[in-house]
Amino acid sequence: MTWELLKKYSIILWYNNDMTKITQWVDQISMNIFLKSRKDTSTIMFWYLMQNKLPQLRLLFSKDYKKQNMAISKLLNNDFTKKKYKKKARKNAENLYSRQKYELCAAFYFLAGELEKALKVIATDMKDV
Repeated sequence: MTWELLKKYSIILWYNNDMTKITQWVDQISMNIFLKSRKDTSTIMFWYLMQNKLPQLRLLFSKDYKKQNMAISKLLNNDFTKKKYKKKARKNAENLYSRQKYELCAAFYFLAGELEKALKVIATDMKDV
């Protein structure tokens, strides 16, 4: 299952009352993306955050030794219910946006609790609706 397939045929609309099925698809999509990217953890950050899987994401990043992902791993170990860390996540999102790394940008906006900005990046910049 791929996100492109779900979008193309509007499959989620058919199953809008079956959150179990949708959750299974999102799990499958995130795993396919992860494997396709040669296990680059940053490619699935948004998908895992969307599913409220921060602990699993922290674990995956702790095993990822790419320089960029090690920095993200360190950041993910913070408590994002605190204003200080939400601000850090927002600043990272803005930095990523300026570098046109939209998917990671959306993930950091999500971490910062700014869902509207995350969705705007996805819809406007990634053209993914």
